[in-house]
Amino acid sequence: MRILPFSTSQTNQRQQHLNTHLLLMFRLTANAKSNIILNAHMWK
Repeated sequence: MRILPFSTSQTNQRQQHLNTHLLLMFRLTANAKSNIILNAHMWK
């Protein structure tokens, strides 16, 4: 079986990419939430 190493490396790459994407999305939503909170305080 020579396909195995290639497929595992591909899967690892995809997983890494997904993790990075999730982290980015998490940071973006966290920033958005803090901005909303800041704006709410500003307008009071």
